[in-house]
Amino acid sequence: MNKTMRLAVLALALLMLPVGAAQANHQSDFYVIPTAAHIVGANNTLFMTDIAVQNLQSTPLTIDLIFVETSENNPDNVFPILPAGTTGATSFVVPAGGNLLIKDVLNGFMGGRTTANNILGAILIGSQDGRAFAVTSRTYSTSPNGGTVGVTVPAVRDLLTNASGNTNTAMAVAYVPGLIVNSQYRTNLGFVAANIGSEPLFVEVSLRNAMGPILNAKRTFTIAAGNISQLQFSSRAVSDTTFDIGSAEFRIVQGSGSVVPFATVIDNVSQDPVYISGVFPPNNNITLSTLFFRQIFSRSTSDR
Repeated sequence: MNKTMRLAVLALALLMLPVGAAQANHQSDFYVIPTAAHIVGANNTLFMTDIAVQNLQSTPLTIDLIFVETSENNPDNVFPILPAGTTGATSFVVPAGGNLLIKDVLNGFMGGRTTANNILGAILIGSQDGRAFAVTSRTYSTSPNGGTVGVTVPAVRDLLTNASGNTNTAMAVAYVPGLIVNSQYRTNLGFVAANIGSEPLFVEVSLRNAMGPILNAKRTFTIAAGNISQLQFSSRAVSDTTFDIGSAEFRIVQGSGSVVPFATVIDNVSQDPVYISGVFPPNNNITLSTLFFRQIFSRSTSDR
């Protein structure tokens, strides 16, 4: 079989796969942006996040943004993000067929805590009427010469979950490859987890190097019943082991919920980051995949 024929067969096979398995980035009315910030970093750097939304519809689209403050087992960590410079507005409007740029989205956000230079967490974003849109985000810092250095953080709508009928619970594991921990690079790990059940959700994070699993490189996090958590931590919080190439595994070991895993590999000299999304088994139902996040989102928007 020549190369052209092999590519044709592969393309046909992808088209025959269930939606969600073949197309990881299809349109949605709801997304999770796993990490966003307005926070002072090393050497007087300020990291901030911009969000860009494209309206795919022929009429204006109204969207809501919910901020999830980074914390573990804190029930008071979810706040609305309100448009800056407006009075009484609780939602954002994107023109028909147009685009909206929300610069430094967490700068003085009006949802609750507004510690000016110490805001870190995740963002849930959804349309009010269930119509699809496209969104992405960029987290960056400014340089002394006025330029910026940053990384695109893709918005996700297909998550690691073990909701009944959705993903095989025995395979509720995500893999994050391409990690480096040595004198030149460091790695930060993170995840957003939503648990709307009545029992705790346990998420296990483990590390592998080039030779396989690292001995005792494992840590378990607990998300209390009814909570949503966003956590970011150095790989050294899991293991002090260094490696030139490795990976992390995020596994739901007990409870029911949805998890968005990610990692950032950072150059120690230039501070240039690379964002890495988790890879996991396909979900058969995208709405079920985001069930836990959607319920928290709906509850938060209705409380305004």
